[in-house]
Amino acid sequence: MSAIRIIPVQTSQQKKQFLELPARLHGHEPKFAPSLAWDESRLLGFTSGHPFPEENEVQAWIAVRDEMPVGRIAAINPRQQSLASEESCAHFGFFAAENDLDMARSLLRTAAWWASQRGHEVVRGPFSPSINYTVGLMQDGFEAEPSFQVPNNPSYYATLLEAAGLKSIQDLFALDLSREQMTQTTPRLERVADRLSQRYGVKFRKLNKWKLDSDLDQFLRIAQQSLQHHWGFVPLSEREHQQLKQDLRWIVDPNLLHFAEVDGVAVGAALALPDLAPCLQRIQGRLFPLGFLKLWWAKKHAKRFRVVATNVLPQYNRLGIGPALISRIARHALKSDASIEFSWIAQSNPTSFQTIENGGAKRTKTFRVYEANCIELLDHRDLPKASSVECGGMMAQLTC
Repeated sequence: MSAIRIIPVQTSQQKKQFLELPARLHGHEPKFAPSLAWDESRLLGFTSGHPFPEENEVQAWIAVRDEMPVGRIAAINPRQQSLASEESCAHFGFFAAENDLDMARSLLRTAAWWASQRGHEVVRGPFSPSINYTVGLMQDGFEAEPSFQVPNNPSYYATLLEAAGLKSIQDLFALDLSREQMTQTTPRLERVADRLSQRYGVKFRKLNKWKLDSDLDQFLRIAQQSLQHHWGFVPLSEREHQQLKQDLRWIVDPNLLHFAEVDGVAVGAALALPDLAPCLQRIQGRLFPLGFLKLWWAKKHAKRFRVVATNVLPQYNRLGIGPALISRIARHALKSDASIEFSWIAQSNPTSFQTIENGGAKRTKTFRVYEANCIELLDHRDLPKASSVECGGMMAQLTC
């Protein structure tokens, strides 16, 4: 087999190859839904318009065999570590590859070498590019329908990462709530909301489209405050906060963002997004020439909603505000003839998982986050000696 070269992404052609690779490798698979290429391009710094690559160091590579891209990876040197992390940790993400263990190892070793050069002991991921965006590698549920902004990869990816020396550190779960189950569960949750209103004066409302900026600010503030002690939490920078607010403006549905207020102050919020994955399959992740119009139409006619956040300030956690907020989203889903997916819920958050499961939701997918010690990952001795990494136009042989 021909030698693999790992090439840093620098030119316009290489950026295009990087972005198009997942669809080229897996576009023929019926359950594959690509990410939005425009969004990946911004997050990686290929195009301007997102603060993440300006505030964090990001480097992408493609693996090339016989002048054909066959794999990709990015490494991220984060500006801020997870508040719970005890080690200096870099991230890897945007992983895609043919089913070739030697090539996957070369990509991962390249990311580990890059991280070690910046003083990191551990490489962790997939984070594409951080925990505030797309996280994990899909482990099961491959027969289920793909979801918007959720990992969607072949089953062999996990085999490649584990054989290359990475170990699991956290599982994340997706749970589906069918219309039949919602019909039974929603009235019960609505009674919980009524009791909260009567006993504690909790009031519920949906997004006010005339105060869109203010409400999105409140939602992001509640999310950041409520997640501080959760696994992997990294706070948004102020510029990320503003960018995420701008990005939410085009996709948020007032019927899918609900607030709980006490004495006029928002203390909890739940957000669901229209699931655009079926549309992304049809447009192959491309906005142009007509992709953005098809996404706009899909947003208006979605038949599944993805609950991405149910956040309550810590001092109000025990009141049952979260399930009451979900009842508002579930009622709209029933009116829209839609189902609901909750994703993701970390294994380190069993209370939320149990609450959602008790509401009738069924676990449908598992995603996994891995890590490896950089030195250990670089110590594999069974790599092909022909593998190499090009750095800034110079060839640097990785000796085993």
